[in-house]
Amino acid sequence: MKSVLTKDGSITFFNEEVGDHYHSLSGAFDEALKKHVLPSDFISREGPVHILDACFGLGYNTVVAISLWQDFQKPFPLKITAIDIDRQVALAGLETITSPACMYAKEFCQELVMHPGVKHTAPSLSGVFFHDSLQDRLALLPANSFDIVFFDPFAPQKQPEMWSLDMCKEVFRVMSSGSVLTTYSCARMVRDNLKAAGFEVRDGPCVGRRSPSTVAHKH
Repeated sequence: MKSVLTKDGSITFFNEEVGDHYHSLSGAFDEALKKHVLPSDFISREGPVHILDACFGLGYNTVVAISLWQDFQKPFPLKITAIDIDRQVALAGLETITSPACMYAKEFCQELVMHPGVKHTAPSLSGVFFHDSLQDRLALLPANSFDIVFFDPFAPQKQPEMWSLDMCKEVFRVMSSGSVLTTYSCARMVRDNLKAAGFEVRDGPCVGRRSPSTVAHKH
């Protein structure tokens, strides 16, 4: 696993087995904030809010979400369910996060990842990390459970099975009415499968490239 400095000063990794970076080189932190956390608009909800971080990776999406929730001093309870098959990469990724504003969230996530399957709680904040494949864990999760999904596998051309219609249907199943999914990809196959699964799909922001990200709603 090779660490790579991105343009916003944050660190991402290059996965040699997959042949892909975990984030855009325009910025790992920037991507988490502008492609996932802000487009989800979870901070405007009255709560409680349950976030599914599908493919936790280096942890940026969840760390940024918790930090924003903290910064806005939101009174609603926040719950995190994170899934990733590579626990060691998750721990290594969290270790690279050095921003003082993210320390509380970083330490909370480190506790989650170090104790897979064990619910960790703090004031108004709770979470659990599953060291598992996304496909296997989704099948065990109850329907209509999540308000926000950060969907962040490797690129469709690298891991097409992660973006299949069956996968999109499973993600749709576990999401509640009025929930939002965010992802960096706007590939035709990805959007077609999201629509076929029942999502309403629209453009997300352009960050680090000309093409937009994707925001999908379950009504």
